[in-house]
Amino acid sequence: VKPCSNYCLNVVKGCLANQADLNTEWKYLMDALVAVADRIDGPYNVDTVIGTIHMRISEAISNLQENKDSITAKVFQGCGNPKISTKGSSSEDKKRRGKVTLEAKSSAVA
Repeated sequence: VKPCSNYCLNVVKGCLANQADLNTEWKYLMDALVAVADRIDGPYNVDTVIGTIHMRISEAISNLQENKDSITAKVFQGCGNPKISTKGSSSEDKKRRGKVTLEAKSSAVA
């Protein structure tokens, strides 16, 4: 006996009724994936980004060094001045912390 195509269609519709509710979300997901694929294939593809990352890190370090006083002042303004603990610290740690505190005071004065 050959099955009726209308019967098969109704069974499939019944089985997939809940999945039909996901149609809009599925479309958004597919659109987002296509957009990601376009970006990967464009000027910001993985090879370009990874290939130039060493230059970007170098530029960031240079920028930090050039603007250290301003950055330090902003950090201290947002976080407060560091507290120096005399317990359990080596003399070298105390010197480093003291240097940071002196830099903070000099930049606050400037």
